[in-house]
Amino acid sequence: MSDIHEKLTVNLIPRTSVALRSLVKLTGHSETDCVNRSINVYAYIEALIQSGGELYVREPGDTNPHVLTIS
Repeated sequence: MSDIHEKLTVNLIPRTSVALRSLVKLTGHSETDCVNRSINVYAYIEALIQSGGELYVREPGDTNPHVLTIS
């Protein structure tokens, strides 16, 4: 890993801004930590899908998991 830090200004759409605030409340992490973690998770999921893998999720109350799709 690199010790290089990159500063980035991002314009969030309202839905994403609400999701970020919710994530901060749920986790107790800073906005920066939540954004960094989110990008890392998204990169992992995209690499998994691009290589032919699938990620399954099971919602509360569901008995069977289903493939996660990101659009």
